[in-house]
Amino acid sequence: GMLIGISKISRDVSTRNAIGATIVRQTRLLDQVYEPILVLSMDDRIMYWNKGAERVYGWTAAEAIGRCEYELLQTEFLESESIMREALEIEGNWEGELTNLTRDGVRRTMLSRRKRQEGAGGWEVLETSFDITERKIARELEEQTRAIVLAEAKFRELIENAPDAILQVDSSGKILVANHTAEVMFGYTRQELLSKNVDVLVPAAARGRHVEHRASFVESPKVRPMGRGMELSALRKDGIEIPVEISLSPSQREDSINVTAVIRDVRDRRGSSQCIPWS
Repeated sequence: GMLIGISKISRDVSTRNAIGATIVRQTRLLDQVYEPILVLSMDDRIMYWNKGAERVYGWTAAEAIGRCEYELLQTEFLESESIMREALEIEGNWEGELTNLTRDGVRRTMLSRRKRQEGAGGWEVLETSFDITERKIARELEEQTRAIVLAEAKFRELIENAPDAILQVDSSGKILVANHTAEVMFGYTRQELLSKNVDVLVPAAARGRHVEHRASFVESPKVRPMGRGMELSALRKDGIEIPVEISLSPSQREDSINVTAVIRDVRDRRGSSQCIPWS
């Protein structure tokens, strides 16, 4: 019952402490990274969740760790998920695009890089992600813009090569658009046409009535198809009158009406014509 001595056992934990300190420093370092960094178990449980993940997805590390990543973020792969898993098993790494849902319900497009590594309890997956949502939207808008530009170029090419003259005029009669066929048909350059009122292309005898009819068309616009049996004439720059057929199509602008006229030279069908206004 008497104390006769003390036995002491000491264990050197300096290595363990050094490792622990290193892990703390590495964790703090990873928390400074702007983009999400996750460590996942092989059953997709979140083992590590840095500040970047908190910033992008909205959940804190305490809320995320231990949960299944796919359930928390409702992950959707652009490719098949099985392709990603096969790549991790065979090659040990994978890179691709996926979308994750944030805490506030916004779906973000992420460029994800995953690497399989050996951890303390078996295989783990290190995932780094880069938010490319805005970049992808910008790329899609750029592609859409390029498609629109190409479509407009194709449309202009079709207009330019149309066999009929095409003019677009505003409600006052000013010519806004003229194609190449209009230049050839009327003998004016495009620049000359765009500086004139469409009335100059109407024979003098019909010009007064044409102004009235044009104003009436603007008040009550409706499509007038070509070939209604009306004999119409147009006036070239050199003073020659040519027989034509004309279709009219109105297009509504903010507070005005523009009219597109398709004009067909029918000299091969008619030798002469009366001077009747276009509309």
